[in-house]
Amino acid sequence: LSDIEELEVDKVVVDNYAGAYRAMEHLHGLGHQKILYIGPAENSNIKTHRLNAYHSYIKRHHLTDSEKLLFCEENDPMYGYRVVRQVMKTKQRPTGIFAHNDTLALGVYRGLYELGFKIPEDVSVVGYDDLPSCEFMHPPLTSVGTPLRELATVAVGLLMERINLFNSDESTSPAVCKKIALNPKLVVRQSTAKPPAT
Repeated sequence: LSDIEELEVDKVVVDNYAGAYRAMEHLHGLGHQKILYIGPAENSNIKTHRLNAYHSYIKRHHLTDSEKLLFCEENDPMYGYRVVRQVMKTKQRPTGIFAHNDTLALGVYRGLYELGFKIPEDVSVVGYDDLPSCEFMHPPLTSVGTPLRELATVAVGLLMERINLFNSDESTSPAVCKKIALNPKLVVRQSTAKPPAT
């Protein structure tokens, strides 16, 4: 969920940097050295945080082969499809793919299938958002999920605090706006595995 910095209100947000970093840790932990990132073009806070995590991870772990595997132009399945069709035919062919969201991952799946690559035997794929459709993809998609239940609980709690403050004698004093960041959860399914032996 996006964080609009200029709004002076209580906020419950999801730490997109932490979620993307966790996705990279998962792929790298399995042994992947070449990890492709596919994302949208717009400069939203969500994109910035996820992309920063990708850059930070490859720099910190010296994944130099991943430095040229960054594509951010569109945000639809066809873009994921086109990128995969292009990149998997080059010498820079990745063994791991991190899609900015599950929608892009749909196109990645189709592109890999048409080229004859198997998931996860040949290529591991991680998405983001953990949409319900992840369970029905073949194989089910590993994805970073937003803790919606926790988010709703915390948001309602902040709202009740604000209402109680408004109804109290302290309502005339300015209240400090709160910002709470929740950690997303990596849901590991069958789309990720160790890279193929070379």
